[in-house]
Amino acid sequence: MPTRRPSFTAGRSRHASFTPTGVRHLRFAFERSAHGRFDYETDPTFTVPGGNLDLLSGATLSEVGFGALVYCGTAYCRPSDSEDEVQFALPAGTVKRLYVRCYPAPGFGESFACTFRVDKADTLIAATISGNGRNAASNVSNTVTTTAGQAGSVKITPSSGAAWSYLTWTLEIDR
Repeated sequence: MPTRRPSFTAGRSRHASFTPTGVRHLRFAFERSAHGRFDYETDPTFTVPGGNLDLLSGATLSEVGFGALVYCGTAYCRPSDSEDEVQFALPAGTVKRLYVRCYPAPGFGESFACTFRVDKADTLIAATISGNGRNAASNVSNTVTTTAGQAGSVKITPSSGAAWSYLTWTLEIDR
């Protein structure tokens, strides 16, 4: 079986992009920081020709919990209480299937409510992780139609006693 090699392009000395072969909708953009290391982020608008399903995902770079409402964008982001800092551009399509996961679980009687937002408004695409032994939840029944250029984010609302946790989320967009 032939080895698949990712494509890698580099600009001057500060910028580069990486597209893994065999992965339909994922691209990483790298930028050399002032400290000499490469920071990265995913490009949620990248699509492979012929594809019609995009995956958007994100994760908290730091822990969230104890009732502190935060918003999260794509890739690994620092959760923020300012939604403007983490919003990402949406393509035209139908957003569906939200999956969320946390580690560790929120704790007995505690929860993380995760809601997909469009232009700073809650949608019906929401999932809640609750309890001591649960660390995942999903919403596969609700959909939202978006137009190109609208702003998206994921709102994370921990209950007042939820354990400090890292969260990840994934959304599907059918275009």
